[in-house]
Amino acid sequence: MIRSPHHSTASRRRLQREGFSLLEVILAMAILFFSLAAIGQLLDLGIRGAQGTREQTQAQLWCEAVMSEIKAGIITPDPVGEMPIEANPEWLYSIEWETADQTDIVVLRVTVRRDLPLEQRPASFTLIQWIRDPNLAATEETDETVVE
Repeated sequence: MIRSPHHSTASRRRLQREGFSLLEVILAMAILFFSLAAIGQLLDLGIRGAQGTREQTQAQLWCEAVMSEIKAGIITPDPVGEMPIEANPEWLYSIEWETADQTDIVVLRVTVRRDLPLEQRPASFTLIQWIRDPNLAATEETDETVVE
């Protein structure tokens, strides 16, 4: 039996290329690990973004609650600085107001922020609303009771 030189060269090449080389395996593993590290960083970034958004939404809801309590008369609209919210003391609210161009209107500003050091950039939210001057409303109520 005579072997052709072409047949033996083809079988040698096939024997040499039946698996991956060590370099290919190491390169594939490196690509896999770098990809997993990048995906891990993206997940961490997404989680931190979601937590920040959740805290910002909580700040907005607490700010609306404080503003509603002021309008309902539960909290007086007197200026205060960083008082804890009774229902959730880890949130602080502050009230500021200033007179508007109209004589009986004041600009009420309610700010709510998380009770964390400012270096940590806590979530905060501010609502501004124009309301009737509480001092004028109080004097009118006392005038009405005196007249009756």
